[in-house]
Amino acid sequence: MITETDELAEAIEQASVLWPELNGNRAALVRQLLATGISQLRIDSELRYLERKAAVESAIKDLDFSWPTNWREESRAEWPE
Repeated sequence: MITETDELAEAIEQASVLWPELNGNRAALVRQLLATGISQLRIDSELRYLERKAAVESAIKDLDFSWPTNWREESRAEWPE
């Protein structure tokens, strides 16, 4: 059960314009709104993941210059056995 707020009523009215085949069936319009919202959440989640991944990859590239390629050998050479 969902309480129909003013905001939801407005969304249902907008949905009836987008999906005229569902006009008059408020329950079907609410289901369509929910399905659309769920799809958008998935898209938003994937975009956020890709943005974070790109940020990490960018940071990794920036860090590539902080250590020389042979850092391990140089470090070991500094310590006598």
